[in-house]
Amino acid sequence: MRIFYFGLLTALFPWLALAQAVDIRGVVSDTASGEHIPFANIIIVGTTRGAASNAYGFHLITSVPPGTYQIAVSAVRYRRQVLSVQLMGPLPEF
Repeated sequence: MRIFYFGLLTALFPWLALAQAVDIRGVVSDTASGEHIPFANIIIVGTTRGAASNAYGFHLITSVPPGTYQIAVSAVRYRRQVLSVQLMGPLPEF
């Protein structure tokens, strides 16, 4: 069974300072080949929040409150991966 890599980028948007929420976006890819994995499931464990990657492996989960989360990623023919991520609130503007 192959292992895949879940690239996770957190986008911080200063204009959402009132909402204090951030977006989780990234790409799901195979560690061996680097190939993007389409239609993988990305879920915030213990919540009803999640997304499926698109045909190019990219995903977006919007308006997630700051905190520490377990992110589970699964796809057909791959082992399920669970990652711990810490989301910070939006950066202050100077």
